[in-house]
Amino acid sequence: MTQPVFDQGLVQKMHERTRHLRIPILTGVWPLLNGRQTEFLHNEVPGIIVPDNVRERMAKTEGLEGRRVGVAIAKDVIRAALDYFPGIYLITPFLAYDTTAELANFVRNL
Repeated sequence: MTQPVFDQGLVQKMHERTRHLRIPILTGVWPLLNGRQTEFLHNEVPGIIVPDNVRERMAKTEGLEGRRVGVAIAKDVIRAALDYFPGIYLITPFLAYDTTAELANFVRNL
């Protein structure tokens, strides 16, 4: 199980670096909710890196718009992860269970 991954390019790099291990890897997916949360995770939580391109997409987003953009980013990561790995796990951000349920339904319908 990985730390949360926020960029599909990182998923590909992760696959290149781990494919020789021949063990199942589950990619962590954390849907971002707004720009402030994105910056907090990147700057204040050890081990979490939110790439610049994702931080730019999330910058100044709030409310429903922030959630919409964050879910779109999470869906991109999910698609990429399932191209390379046997599964993902969803991390519910700050009790936003509806977001996790939306992404679970998305995965079921892939």
